Amino acid sequence: MEECEFTAELEENYGIVAHQMNTALTTIQLMLENIETPHRKELQSELVALKRYVDMLIPFLQIQDRTGKETRQSLSLDDIVKEVLRKSAMQFIANDNSLDFQPLDCEVYSNERKLALVIDLAIFAVSKNSKRDLISIYMDTTHKKRLVIENHTANYSLEDIEGILAQGYGGSGTKREKQTTGIELYVCHQILNSLSHRIYVTTNDSMGMRLMLQF
Repeated sequence: MEECEFTAELEENYGIVAHQMNTALTTIQLMLENIETPHRKELQSELVALKRYVDMLIPFLQIQDRTGKETRQSLSLDDIVKEVLRKSAMQFIANDNSLDFQPLDCEVYSNERKLALVIDLAIFAVSKNSKRDLISIYMDTTHKKRLVIENHTANYSLEDIEGILAQGYGGSGTKREKQTTGIELYVCHQILNSLSHRIYVTTNDSMGMRLMLQF
């Protein structure tokens, strides 16, 4: 397989484009603040999602670079998850979601950049289709070093769960119109495999989606 080299020049060029896109999205976001429309919160939520995708562009390209040596170290899961949640605040507000975060008290041996991106994608995937929902993040007490991220009212079907890690899966069986997971969980799956970690997906008692990241 041909190696992909993400150079400093490419990063700078992508950074310029990403900055311009974010500037335009921020302008639209500010304009929405002064527009009275029953769809304002929905539009704000979509704008937040777009900004998150733009912000993920460079980190995603960086992890494709196989020319450099990948470093691994002991990492605090609490620190990484809290930083991701800080960036996710606007998404939670736009969707009227609340958060139940339990202290994780867990160290994992991994690559910091890749692990942060995986957790960012996982939280984004769980929260982006949830409206006025509770997003729970905690350690599974029945399995060592297993992080759980779940919503509670998204109403996923068995068909969704069985195909949700596939590339390009669109959520054809979901009960909410246009509810999809995009590419987030597929990318999570690929990155975690490269790190010798695992991801499992199931539903909880309220038919919400439960993601389990095994380190």
